[in-house]
Amino acid sequence: MAHDKKGRRSPEEKKAGLSQVSLITVTLIALLIIAASIRLIGIGKESIWLDEAITLRQAEQPMAITFYFVANDSHLPLYVTLMHFWVRLFGISAVAARMFSLIFGVGSVYLIFLLGKRLFSPRVGLIAAAFLAFAPQMVYYSQEARLYTLFLFLTMLSCYFYVQMLEQQSKKNIALYTTATALLIYTHMFAFLTLFCHTIHYLYINRRSAKRIAQWLIILGILFILFTPWLAVMIRQLGFSSLVSWIPETTGITFLVTIYTIMGGVPLLVIFLVLCTIAIARWTQAFSNAEKGNIAMLALFSTLPIALVLVLSAVIMPLFVPKYFLFLSGYLFIASAFLIERLVSARSIKIALIVLVIISSLAVGISQYKTLDKQDWKGVALYLNEHRKAAEPVIVEPYYYADAFAYSYDRSCFSVYLLNSCLFEKHNVLSLNYLAVCCNATTKLTATNSRDKLDDYTNGTLWAVIPSAEKYPNSNKLIEYLLQEKKLEEQITFTKDILIYKFTD
Repeated sequence: MAHDKKGRRSPEEKKAGLSQVSLITVTLIALLIIAASIRLIGIGKESIWLDEAITLRQAEQPMAITFYFVANDSHLPLYVTLMHFWVRLFGISAVAARMFSLIFGVGSVYLIFLLGKRLFSPRVGLIAAAFLAFAPQMVYYSQEARLYTLFLFLTMLSCYFYVQMLEQQSKKNIALYTTATALLIYTHMFAFLTLFCHTIHYLYINRRSAKRIAQWLIILGILFILFTPWLAVMIRQLGFSSLVSWIPETTGITFLVTIYTIMGGVPLLVIFLVLCTIAIARWTQAFSNAEKGNIAMLALFSTLPIALVLVLSAVIMPLFVPKYFLFLSGYLFIASAFLIERLVSARSIKIALIVLVIISSLAVGISQYKTLDKQDWKGVALYLNEHRKAAEPVIVEPYYYADAFAYSYDRSCFSVYLLNSCLFEKHNVLSLNYLAVCCNATTKLTATNSRDKLDDYTNGTLWAVIPSAEKYPNSNKLIEYLLQEKKLEEQITFTKDILIYKFTD
């Protein structure tokens, strides 16, 4: 199609351009609708499990108590603070609580499109958005009342404004980047890895500009000031080794599971690795300088955090948890989309690869949907209500499992600050005192009267609700002690290794 003498586009070109924009818009809207629909299916099917229950208990309290709970946890406060206001509007049902994560899960699909479009092209943005829309791990966490979709959303938002700031160093763009990044670093401790990557990248590409370096130092200073209210708390949180003691040693298997989780499955991982090999071989000829810079940036942002956590896990303590790295998915999906778009010349093969990734993601997602994956506290509550007499005591162990138990067993107790006292006084439900060394006759329980020793409850029928004893040595000791004192009449296992024991004389 020809331009006129003044370089203006012909009507045919304008029409074609509008058609392309319309097609991109329609496709994006369709992807967002599909992403929302997939994430809605079965969103309230499974029980609220331990981590969700802890989050909701923290969020439902008055704000001062919410901050107290979060300050004594291992996470940063933004998600629970936002959830605090969300549950006041919509309640703490499983569907209502998980819808909050769904919103950010779908929002991330839109943001990954914007970032892919800005770095490479609208088509790359659409392909990346399609990968994220169907990604089973992000569908899963969009149906869980936890912070991981918010973490990905703010990571993409911060990166988008970072790229925008690189293109134009206006006060508006700097303010947008600083605001998004401030929210990000209040979400998860691994967010500081993103800020570190931005710093390394910015200082490198502006290494010859003292003005730009000074400008970045000002941004870091502002972020430091904005984070100061939580700084002392976070330093104290870093000393809570007991809160990360559940993290297993980092092994080769852990690393492979993490990469699999980030990429959403084997097909995209294999495609990505093959195309990366081709890209390295054709690096000089295949890409423009701008594309090389953006690819290198995505590579830095996605690999450096993994490398740093591997080192910290080896030197200090295990910190390598697959779901903690889901915030990297956006970078790798965009990189995968670009490599498919640029290096695969045949349109039919491109479509086939994209369809393969989507179908494999759907297959994993369907498998997840059919399999109960969360702890079945609904089943535990129903069984006890049907088989236990009101006067018969129940020991829920470890003590913090009382949060998940109360959510399904008695929502009124779940909502009060003194949960253990409420459970004991209304239902004769106890736990070992969190300072107790298990187990002997004088082991302390959470009873609020003088009958606060284990021996006070070994006469008559006694129930115990515990997770897998293999994972919780204290629980195992409790069962061993009760087996010495009483007769095991029943043992029932629920989803994800939650067990009910019934002991009689």
